Amino acid sequence: MSVLLVGSSHVQRLREHVATKYRLHNFNIQECNVKCVGISGGQIMKSGHTRLLENSIKFHAPSHVIVHIGGNDLDSREYGSAEDAVLELMDKLILLVATMVKRYNIKQAVICQLLPRFRTRIVPVDRYNKLVTLFNRKLKESVMPFHIKYWNLKGLSNSPNVYYDGVHLNATGLHKYYRNLRGAILHCLKQSKCDISFFPADSKAILP
Repeated sequence: MSVLLVGSSHVQRLREHVATKYRLHNFNIQECNVKCVGISGGQIMKSGHTRLLENSIKFHAPSHVIVHIGGNDLDSREYGSAEDAVLELMDKLILLVATMVKRYNIKQAVICQLLPRFRTRIVPVDRYNKLVTLFNRKLKESVMPFHIKYWNLKGLSNSPNVYYDGVHLNATGLHKYYRNLRGAILHCLKQSKCDISFFPADSKAILP
C-alpha cells in the first residue's frame, strides 16, 4: 500500500518536518509507503499547480491520496468575494480529486479541511475565516456521494499560538498537523483491508 499527500505549503513544510526527525520517518508506519508533495502558494485554480499535483499522482502511482489545498484560493479577490464563489471553488476541488481517483484507479481519497488564518493578504481575516467555515461545512456534506473522506484537523482551528506568522504552522502546529495526517494515513490503511468500490460507477462528474 502507498499513500501520497498532496497540497500547498502546509504539505511542503510537513515533508520537511518529517524528513528532519528520524522517529517520524514514513509517519512511523511500517505497513505502507508515504510520500509528500507540496507546492508553495499552491492553488486549485492555477492549472500549472493542479498539473503538478496530477503528475505527482501519475509518477508515484499511490493506492491512496490525501489532499490539502484551497486556502490560497480563498485569500483572493475572485474567490474571497462571495459565498457562491466559495462553493464554486469547493466543487472544483471535489471534481479534481474525483477525476484523479477515477483516472488513476485510486482506492481511497481524503480531502482535509481548510485551516483558519490570523493574517491574510487580500481578504479581511474575519471574512476569510467565515468563508473557510462555510467551505469546510459544505465540503463535508458534498464529498459523501463520491465516497471521498472528509478529514477534520483537530487542534488547529482555534489556536493562533500554533502559527508562527498567522498562516504557516510553527513547530507545535506542525507536530499537531503530523498527528492529524498520520491519523488520515491510518484510516487509509484500515480501508485498504476492505474490498470496497470508492467511486460511484454511474458518476458523470468526470473530466475528460
